[in-house]
Amino acid sequence: MARELPIDADYQPMERFPKPLDLAQVCVYELSISSAGLFLFLPFFNLLHPSCKYVL
Repeated sequence: MARELPIDADYQPMERFPKPLDLAQVCVYELSISSAGLFLFLPFFNLLHPSCKYVL
C-alpha cells in the first residue's frame, strides 16, 4: 500500500537555487574586492621584491 505524501501548494523547487543574476553579481563583487586589495597591497609586494635598485 503506497503512502501519500502531503502536497505543499507553496513549494517551488527553483527557490533552493540562487538566480544566475545573483551569482554573476557575487562574482563581480568578489573580483572588485580582490582587485582593490591587490592594488592596496602593491607597495608591500614591491618592498619585498623590488624591481630596481635605488641610488641615493
